[in-house]
Order: sequence, then C-alpha cells, then structure tokens
Amino acid sequence: MRVAVHQPNFLPWLGFFHRLALVDRFVVFDHVQAMGGRTWLSRNRLLIGGQPRWLSLPVKKSGRLGQAVSEVEVSYQGDFAPKHLRTSICATGDAPMPCRSSR
Repeated sequence: MRVAVHQPNFLPWLGFFHRLALVDRFVVFDHVQAMGGRTWLSRNRLLIGGQPRWLSLPVKKSGRLGQAVSEVEVSYQGDFAPKHLRTSICATGDAPMPCRSSR
C-alpha cells in the first residue's frame, strides 16, 4: 500500500494531483500547529510573464497563536477576491487585456 501525507497549503500545484493519483491512501496532515507569519499555508507564488508574483490569502491571526492548521480561518475584512481573480487570469494567460507586472 502506498501512502502520502500532505500538509495543506494555499493553491495546490500540479505535483500535488500527481502524488494523489499515485497512492492508495492520502492523509491530510492538518492537526499540527499552524506556523506563524508568511507560510505556504496562506500564500503561494505564481508566474506571470515569467516573473514570480505572490498571491496571499488573508487569515485571522489575532489571539490564535498555537492553533492547528485545520482551525485557520480566512479573514474577509478586505476585498481580496477581485485581485486574486485578476492575478489568476493573468497567470493562466487568458487575460483579455495586458497584465501589468507592478507589485
């Protein structure tokens, strides 16, 4: 029996799905303590025009030191969805207009 263990991250990459297809059992390792700061749990890097761009998901942090990965919650205080959509469209190359490379 083949088993793979994966700690969740924001936006899976192609290799994630390949690994998933190769195993008999897939374990999500989300009961461990979430790391503080900027981690792959809440952000990921996309290539846009050959340049790496960070896409970060705002998460609730105040008073949550030591929380498990499964307890991390998205913070909906800001309006991040339109930016994420534009960035994702630019990353796929399907943008109807040119994508800027500003940071």
